[in-house]
Amino acid sequence: MVYSLDYHDTKIVKLIKRLYSTTGNYSGLVDFQFLHNHNEQSVHSALGLMKSYELKYINEVNDTSLLNKAIDLGEDLLFNWGLIDSLYIRVVDKLTDVYILNGNVAYAKNLIKDSIEKISLTSQGLINDLIYNYAKVYFENGEYLEAENILLLGIKNYQVPNSTNYTYISSLANKKAENEFSKNLQLYYLLYSVYKKLNDTDKEIAVLQYILLEDSENKFALKRL
Repeated sequence: MVYSLDYHDTKIVKLIKRLYSTTGNYSGLVDFQFLHNHNEQSVHSALGLMKSYELKYINEVNDTSLLNKAIDLGEDLLFNWGLIDSLYIRVVDKLTDVYILNGNVAYAKNLIKDSIEKISLTSQGLINDLIYNYAKVYFENGEYLEAENILLLGIKNYQVPNSTNYTYISSLANKKAENEFSKNLQLYYLLYSVYKKLNDTDKEIAVLQYILLEDSENKFALKRL
């Protein structure tokens, strides 16, 4: 009832979404997100609708038409909306997730690689988001050594075998205006997961120890050592 009075009320929107998810009513979530996107017509509402299609596919019914609808939304945002860099990267992130669910791993890789070569960035946060998303595609496809190379280049660790295969990652990482440890954490966390998949205990521990060297109270590392 409150939403019908003011559909711009972000607290109510978040509450309704949480209630649908908590109760496992993903069909209701899709219907609500569809209505909200119709009312709001923003990048954020479209991303919410994409997410609802994804959740319904994963948790309720494996109907690929849901993924196709999400892909159509994401591609429309990318190609027709003239997005600022931060929103562009958010859409790329969500679209790659849906591509992977739909079995289009090559599409996901190409989308991020094209984005890396297309967008001119200096923000460490946005650059790391792109690098993380690119490595995540390889990680989720079981290509762990490739993911490792991408992540090491992303944190600007140049002890990387076959680094010439990813010169565009090196070029992107070198554009960071800063290279703060705290902003690289998501890359270290995924790198830890890569070594765990590779059953390389020594490198797992080395990553955790390095994190604690820089941040002695880091809960992620403390929990795993």
